Amino acid sequence: MLTRNCLLLFLWILVDEGSVSYLRPPLPPLGRSRTGREHTRRLVGPMRNGAAGFQRVKRGWVWNQFFVLEEYMGSDPQYVGKLHTDLDKGDSAVKYTLSGEGAGSIFTIDQTTGDIHALRSLDREEKPYYTLRAQAVDINTNRPLEPESEFVIKVQDINDNEPKFLEGPYTASVPEMSPVGTYVTQVTATDADDPTYGNSARVVYSILHGQPYFSVDPKTGVIKTALPNMDREVKEQYQVLIQAKDMGGQLGGLAGTTTINITLSDVNDNPPRFSKSFFHLRVPESSTVGSAVGRIKAHDLDIGKNAEVEYTIVPGDGGAMFDITTNEHNQEGIIILRKPLDYETKKAYTFKVDASNAHLDPRFQSSGAFKDTATVKINVLDVDEPPVFNKPSYVMDVYEDTPAGTIIGAVTAQDLDASSSPVRIVAKTAFSVTVTEDLSWGNHITSVVRKAQQRLYYLRRLRSAHIPRSLMLNFYNCAISSVLTYGFLVWFPSCTKADQQALQRVVKEAGRIIGTSLPEISNIFPTRCLRRVHSILRDQHHPARHLFHLLPSGRRYSIDWKTDLDSYFDIDPVEGTISTNELLDRENIAQHNISIVATKLNSPVLTSRVAITVQVLDINEFPPELASPYETFVCENAKAGQVIQSFRAKDQDLPSAGQQFSFRSPKEDLKNRNFTIRDFGNNTAGIVTKRSGFRRRLQEIYFLPVVIEDNGYPPKSSTGTLTIRVCGCESDGSLLTCSAEAIFLPVGLSTGALIAILLCIIILLVIVVLYVGLRRQKKKETLMSSKEDIRDNVIHYDDEGGGEEDTHAFDMGTLRNPKVVKDNLYRRDVKPEMKRGTRPPVSQDSADIRDFINQRLKEHDTDNSAPPYDSLATYAYEGDGSVAESLSSIESLAIDLEEDYDYLTDWGPRFKTLAGIFGEQSETQSNSATTENAH
Repeated sequence: MLTRNCLLLFLWILVDEGSVSYLRPPLPPLGRSRTGREHTRRLVGPMRNGAAGFQRVKRGWVWNQFFVLEEYMGSDPQYVGKLHTDLDKGDSAVKYTLSGEGAGSIFTIDQTTGDIHALRSLDREEKPYYTLRAQAVDINTNRPLEPESEFVIKVQDINDNEPKFLEGPYTASVPEMSPVGTYVTQVTATDADDPTYGNSARVVYSILHGQPYFSVDPKTGVIKTALPNMDREVKEQYQVLIQAKDMGGQLGGLAGTTTINITLSDVNDNPPRFSKSFFHLRVPESSTVGSAVGRIKAHDLDIGKNAEVEYTIVPGDGGAMFDITTNEHNQEGIIILRKPLDYETKKAYTFKVDASNAHLDPRFQSSGAFKDTATVKINVLDVDEPPVFNKPSYVMDVYEDTPAGTIIGAVTAQDLDASSSPVRIVAKTAFSVTVTEDLSWGNHITSVVRKAQQRLYYLRRLRSAHIPRSLMLNFYNCAISSVLTYGFLVWFPSCTKADQQALQRVVKEAGRIIGTSLPEISNIFPTRCLRRVHSILRDQHHPARHLFHLLPSGRRYSIDWKTDLDSYFDIDPVEGTISTNELLDRENIAQHNISIVATKLNSPVLTSRVAITVQVLDINEFPPELASPYETFVCENAKAGQVIQSFRAKDQDLPSAGQQFSFRSPKEDLKNRNFTIRDFGNNTAGIVTKRSGFRRRLQEIYFLPVVIEDNGYPPKSSTGTLTIRVCGCESDGSLLTCSAEAIFLPVGLSTGALIAILLCIIILLVIVVLYVGLRRQKKKETLMSSKEDIRDNVIHYDDEGGGEEDTHAFDMGTLRNPKVVKDNLYRRDVKPEMKRGTRPPVSQDSADIRDFINQRLKEHDTDNSAPPYDSLATYAYEGDGSVAESLSSIESLAIDLEEDYDYLTDWGPRFKTLAGIFGEQSETQSNSATTENAH
């Protein structure tokens, strides 16, 4: 409880405006107070008896509340306030000092009176207050009379700053057609004056320019729309001027302005519209599928994605021939050809196209359909086309022995341009017409020229009347040129040179009157006259129709020589029939690949090609035969008309895929009362019974001949024989007994007896095999047994091959080199008792050995199967020269030394026989040596 009271007391001292002298006083009001009253404060003076430190006494400082006006413009220093202490008796014994922010530079103090002055003008926005320290000292001793105290001088604000828009100018956007009160943006102005003092920083917003479209909230600066349904297509950009004024908007307040650029963003409020309701396009008939035919465009006043247009073709006449897509860059509708065009089939297509927006705004759909419709007409232009084959490729077959000149096939190409087909003139005589004095038709060129010259009179009248040249050309074509070309096609080939010049003079005079060059009379034949003939031929009732007829086609056939270098084939240039030039050999070339070219007569540049595959067929050399030796049986209870066997045929000729076989009975077997052949038509046939009641005991086997014929060239046939056996069957047709029983029937054995005999034979064979195996096993054990066989391990040496270690053959000549034989070799396992005697080696130059070696060498040299090296096996010197020395005691036979073999008796019963042999030999050698020494 005591601690809590102490803390409360301490907090009260801090809050009570520095009533305790040794604590820092709070920040007092700066400058002179508004009431003008002065406040005194007593500080602790010096301690009595000169002790250091201070004692807490009553307040001794007396000062005003310090304020200073900013932007002071007077000539004298601005008075701030006065410092005074109770210890100052007015005898000038106290000196006041000032330190801290701006002391001496901005603020100064009278050391005697304590008056504080500001030396220059201050700006509150630059620094709102200054913290200084004051102290009173004895003027004589400079000893502090009061403790140093801190105070603040506050710069008092005046309205010297206008509101400023720090983020201006502003940009904003609002959707068009927005309702009143739609938020646009918000602006904020900042005033640097003191917001806590007066109305200097109280800002009010107003709109100076931009009404009546927009409004601004005076307190928040929020800008909203003031008019409904503003249309971007009418006006897109708006500039609004906003003012911010302090002092609450009153007179005398400072103001700042900013500009806001407001853009109306687009919404889809306008449908696309075609610039015209009818589009006329032209496209050549040679245009490829997928190519662009033309472009149309519907304009949309909107922008961006709201202006994206989708085009669709309305189903109807001609619409299936074309597709339409949208160009993403300019929103044009591109009409694309979907199917091939043919001028001779259809010359024009008409359809409708709808244009609509891809992104619709549901707010404006109630005003109507957002689409527009236009009509498109596409005229197909006639162009010269190459001939077209009626097939993409041809396959023809010909036999290898076909004689030269044989027609193997034909190709057909159609000239689609019927109007450009050549015309054959049937009647070469002059056209029978009459021209009389009253301008009726005559039968001579002079009358025709006179008729044309009379119409030149009217052409001159048109020129004198200043009629346009285009109209005079139309008059010439209709009135003058028609006279010259009516029957001109027939008699122009037989027209004389003088007649041609007379006709040309009429044309030249007409060109002079019109003022332009006209086609010469010789050029009228392949132009206007040719078109007129086709019109005449299409008219079934025209009187001159019998004078003309079209050639079969306007094309000529040929073979591309690059594909037929050896000229195996030829083609008729008009009919297109292909024939052989020589005999074809299938073994040389089984397939020929050639190209046929169809060329347009009146335009040789226009050609088309087609691939021809000529397959050389093999001559039918082999007759067909039965596919396999069929084993056929017929049940004794078979009925008439029953198919008892199906069979096939085979042929060694190629190809097997297209072979066709026919089956029939030979003529001499047509009266067969038992069986017949039925051809199924799919290269198979069947044996059909013609009666019932077959009996095995009466006749067991029937033979049925069958004739097989193929469809080769020339056709081949053969006769095969089918064997049919009579068998016993169940009622359902399953086989009971057949050929095996029939063999043993004469013996009187049934099937069960036959099976029993076979089982007995098998049992006897098994007994014999077991008996032989046991005898062999017993004999093997007898050979290996021995009465003296005292062994620890049994080693078998009778294994053939010796395992993998014996698979490598060694050259026996490398085991011992006779030239490096060392004498006096001793056994390592037995200590020698005496020095061995020397014995001369066998001579290597023996005649018998040399002859033997030469004979063997000659045999090996002449042997083709011998290895490519010679190996001389010297068995008499086995082991000598190796690190292990001799492998056995074979060499000891060639060394004249005595050995003591008595140690063999110590090796046990297994070496008893060996010890006896070598022991006797040792005794014999010892006796011989003793006898020699005695002599």
